[in-house]
Amino acid sequence: MPVLALLHDPVLGLGLLAFALLLLVLPLSFWSLSGGRNSTAVRLLVAAANLCLTAQ
Repeated sequence: MPVLALLHDPVLGLGLLAFALLLLVLPLSFWSLSGGRNSTAVRLLVAAANLCLTAQ
């Protein structure tokens, strides 16, 4: 089954989107946390990933 066919299923599409967002955001959040900074963009991306997981 090709990847594009998987994206037509909303559960799989949202799951893949949430996985990609978390894969991007987790290193950024650990980096900003270790630097002592509070990044609004990182918080927004984490919230978007959580909303994708919730919408599944």
